[in-house]
Order: sequence, then structure tokens, then C-alpha cells
Amino acid sequence: MNDEMIKLMALILREWDGAAMEMGYYTEQAKFLISALTSADLEALVAEKCWLPIETLTPEDERVLATLPVHHADTKAFWYTEYHIICLNDETGRIHEDSYQGWDLEDYEYWMRLPAAPAPGGE
Repeated sequence: MNDEMIKLMALILREWDGAAMEMGYYTEQAKFLISALTSADLEALVAEKCWLPIETLTPEDERVLATLPVHHADTKAFWYTEYHIICLNDETGRIHEDSYQGWDLEDYEYWMRLPAAPAPGGE
């Protein structure tokens, strides 16, 4: 995949209508496209700050922002999306106990890297 295709894919992943993504309208299409990417392509998308399927998260990604669809208890209809900062345990590949918030990795749908923290002293 060349640089222009990576930029186009990044734009698509960043610009999805939030409600459409939350409702899962584009989930299967996105997962299909992402499954065809090489690891270098995937890393380029991660660098572009895109939402990626949770299945692509690895322990090397450190702390990330992840989305969790919440469904109404009575009807199981989609209700809203929660955003959690999570990290994976290097040994188990599961959510690390320091960032566990009562949900398993399979409950999350998408993730993206957090931006770098500001330098000390605001520089």
C-alpha cells in the first residue's frame, strides 16, 4: 500500500460519522479492509491517529483510548459509547489490572493511540 492509499484509509477511518461507527454500520467493511493490510500499513494508520478494530491491539501499544458500546439492559439496543484508557498485560495479552474497568477486551470495539504528553514545564 503506498503513502497516498494510507492517507486515504486514515481519512476514512478518522472521518466516519461517529453515530454510524457506533451503530456498527461500517464495522464489517472496515475490518475487511484492515485485514488486508500489512503490519507496516497498520503501523502507518496507527501513526495517523485512526480508530482501529480492537483485535489489532497489541501489548506493545501501551496505554490507548478504547471505545465500548453500551447497550440498554432491557432491550439490548445500542445506548451510547464509553471511552476508556486501557493497556494490555505483556504476559497474558488481557487488559492489565491497573486499567481494568470491569470490561473484558472482547467488549471493546475500537482503539487509538493517545497523543504524547506535554513536556514538563509546558515546553
